[in-house]
Amino acid sequence: MSMKCPTCKSEKYYVDEIDPVLMGCENCHSIHSVAYSKAFWIGYLNKEKEIKGG
Repeated sequence: MSMKCPTCKSEKYYVDEIDPVLMGCENCHSIHSVAYSKAFWIGYLNKEKEIKGG
């Protein structure tokens, strides 16, 4: 699963080469931790399932 930015949903989201526990977005320049990003998308996908009744 490719990670997307939690702020703007852009796919131009990359792991920081200097500090690999952080991820940055080329589109909106947000910086989030990798753990936050994963937790955000797991929660987001679970909400989508609930909405669709899956």
